[in-house]
Amino acid sequence: MSAVRFARTRFRQASELLALVLPGQYPADSVIERYFKAHREMGSQDRGFAAETVYGCLRRLGEIRATIQPLIDDMNEERQAPYITAAYLVMAQGWQTKSFADTEFNREAETLVKQIRQFDKTRLSEAERCNLSDTVYQALSTTFTSDDIQRLAQALNQPAPVDLRVNTAKTDRERLQRELGAQGFDCEPTRLSVWGLRRAQRGPLFNTPAFKQGQFELQDEASQLVSWLLAPKPRETIVDFCAGAGGKSLHLSQLMRNRGKVIACDISARRLEQMSPRLRRAGCDNVQLQPLADEHDPILGNWREQADAVLVDAPCSGTGTYRRNPDLKWRSLDLPALNALQASILQSAGRLLKPGGRLVYATCSVLSQENEAIVDQFLADHPQFERVGVDRQYEDSEAILASLQTIDASAAEALRTQGTLRLYPHLHQTDGFFAQRLQRKASA
Repeated sequence: MSAVRFARTRFRQASELLALVLPGQYPADSVIERYFKAHREMGSQDRGFAAETVYGCLRRLGEIRATIQPLIDDMNEERQAPYITAAYLVMAQGWQTKSFADTEFNREAETLVKQIRQFDKTRLSEAERCNLSDTVYQALSTTFTSDDIQRLAQALNQPAPVDLRVNTAKTDRERLQRELGAQGFDCEPTRLSVWGLRRAQRGPLFNTPAFKQGQFELQDEASQLVSWLLAPKPRETIVDFCAGAGGKSLHLSQLMRNRGKVIACDISARRLEQMSPRLRRAGCDNVQLQPLADEHDPILGNWREQADAVLVDAPCSGTGTYRRNPDLKWRSLDLPALNALQASILQSAGRLLKPGGRLVYATCSVLSQENEAIVDQFLADHPQFERVGVDRQYEDSEAILASLQTIDASAAEALRTQGTLRLYPHLHQTDGFFAQRLQRKASA
């Protein structure tokens, strides 16, 4: 491809794709996947440039829009897309006016570049500087200092590594690391999760024999620790209340050595159906799929006070996953409505526990309004529950606590004494995650 055609074609493709993503009606990754299927003429480098450019635009969208606002003020999102794409390429990739000479943006390029160069960055609000929505920035400011928010936002703006969770029913971490390395997929053990491997770059891992044989799943390191925190045991009855597509259900089954029962619940039957091939691949046959109408579905009465443990991976803002899903930053967020749903789900889940049973409430959010505030209110309303720390009888607890101690002593202490897990990308190089272990008092 000539340099002229390279610039023209790739700029057009990236702009078209961004125009489809900006409305936020569907997740960016699914929009990108559909676009590539509809444009099979695109080579791997074309696809890489388009996807990386779109994700780059989304990561810096607050700053970009503020910088070029006078040029796009009266435009809809479709018309904004080429301006935002061009601004990202100038601001992040070093494109100059002449770089656009053979693109459809040739006439506008000089004005855009001039606007970017003359823009006074001190006019950016703190939220724009951090590339966060005003709602999220304000929510963070109730817990974090402005310096901490900047560090957190900077980490959330970086692409995430690829984390794998090893299926120890089929292999072990060292063996899988060697096998993938021999195929050109170099990995390193994760620092906290004893089941994790990490790759700095993406690659066609789903095409490997190891994946097809169910030896691993993709799962962020922080997420891998949530199922462990529940301390599942063989022969127990465990409810995964918001199972989704089943990543944590699979891990629970693995930790239970495929004995006992995991009841995977979700209001999306479609997402639960996506779990079936994953279960077969992993060799899990103790997971029961249970669609729910909502968190008050009468069928939950079948397990009232019957569960040994319940996992609540609650629907949330997803602020901790911005590295992977930067489009989430710019979707409307109704925190009060979300908090009400989280509280309702936690209350319903608590009814399923036997006296002495264990519950983990978790979110992939960094907002205290979705985390500590929900747990605090639940405990105030339900005195039969209490926080319970991680003791050394937990399988792998010594290794996990020792690793966390070397990285963040205060986080290790909170986990050990209170059963509270808080992880952040700027401190722990994981997704932002919160998990709280609770126990129903045996006398309740």
